[in-house]
Amino acid sequence: MKSIGRTVQGDVWAKSLSRSSHEIYAEDRQKQREASKRWSPDTHEIMARRIKDRDYVGHNYLWGREALEMIDKKLLNESDFEPHRNAYARMLRATYNQDAADLMILNLINQHEKLKEVT
Repeated sequence: MKSIGRTVQGDVWAKSLSRSSHEIYAEDRQKQREASKRWSPDTHEIMARRIKDRDYVGHNYLWGREALEMIDKKLLNESDFEPHRNAYARMLRATYNQDAADLMILNLINQHEKLKEVT
């Protein structure tokens, strides 16, 4: 006498052999399609992770609206930006002269502070 478990397992196995994989996984594929419609990448989360990992990010994520939005979302705080800001300042000083680089950084800081007051 066969056990119930083996009988059920045998029936499931026999039925799966008569169906195509397309048929078997159709429901899973539909669920994946529905889930992917609702998903979209969050640029702020991606950039915050890059900043924390000390990967390259553009200066527009270090000062200004993008930086403030990441702070508002509590993804980062002001101190998380400092290593990147310092590296960007060093790069500007190496590319331009000291005075030009300082002026560029000062403009970025001023814009950042003005946006802080607005928000």
